[in-house]
Amino acid sequence: MTGTGTPANPYVVSATAGHLQVTDTSTVDMTLAGNGSATDPHDLSATVKVSTAAVGNLVVAETDGLSVTCEAVQDCVGAGFTGGIIYDDATGQYRAQISAQAGNTLVLSAEDGGLFVPAAAATTASDAETRRVDFDALTALGVPEATASRLTGHTPEAV
Repeated sequence: MTGTGTPANPYVVSATAGHLQVTDTSTVDMTLAGNGSATDPHDLSATVKVSTAAVGNLVVAETDGLSVTCEAVQDCVGAGFTGGIIYDDATGQYRAQISAQAGNTLVLSAEDGGLFVPAAAATTASDAETRRVDFDALTALGVPEATASRLTGHTPEAV
């Protein structure tokens, strides 16, 4: 470096051409052109690498940069559903798939839109009916009627 830094004697920095090299990575391809001289200056560029081997890769190299769209993510996730949930590509919505099989009581609640199973009407056997079932089960297993009567409080005469 020469000069004093005044307008009449400015600083002058001189250097010899150095060595410049580039190193690629798994995600960037670097390129170096030119020898670094005034007539052939260095030209450094980088190109992003997007895997073509990845199955279902959602990253796309657009002219203005990389992108991953919501639509691509929705389609990818929706394609993985095999039952219970449906993806409607036209509306971009996921929804529960409720079976139409007879006896199914699962519904979408009118109150909050959530999955809901209405409570079944309670049916309980009377105490006498329960004792009769218990008595019949014991005698069917070979328990003598007198023992079954004592255990259940039910007699064969009450039948």
